[in-house]
Amino acid sequence: MTKSVTIEIDGEKIIAARIKGESVRDIAKRFKCSIEDVNQVLDIFTEQTLTNRLRSHSMALDLERLDKIQKVFEAQARQGDIKAAHLCVKICERREVLLGLCVPARVHHVHELLDGQDGESTSSIDRIRHAIERIRALPKPDDPSQKN
Repeated sequence: MTKSVTIEIDGEKIIAARIKGESVRDIAKRFKCSIEDVNQVLDIFTEQTLTNRLRSHSMALDLERLDKIQKVFEAQARQGDIKAAHLCVKICERREVLLGLCVPARVHHVHELLDGQDGESTSSIDRIRHAIERIRALPKPDDPSQKN
């Protein structure tokens, strides 16, 4: 008959240790549990903490904060304050990031390269085929073994 050992894990202490920067391995040793146990506690904490509701609330509150800050500095920027104008631009950029409106330029460039010339999307097979055709159309180098 095998004995089953039940270990009581204090999730709050594990989370606190991880927040302080302690490694998962060190936490497992200190609490005499497995690394998997520590990871389970962290997974549960993450699932309970990072919800879509929290994301929505955080984004809405951040947007409201940005609006209030911009209201203060926009008046100064309109009067010629360069630092205030710069801050207003940064606030606009931050708002774009929060709303998902800011896509890096190189992503657009990659899409242009991957899409056909007429703007239609092409499959990866078609793109490979076109690349091979372009390579075949290149002038062939002289074969040095053919020269006397």
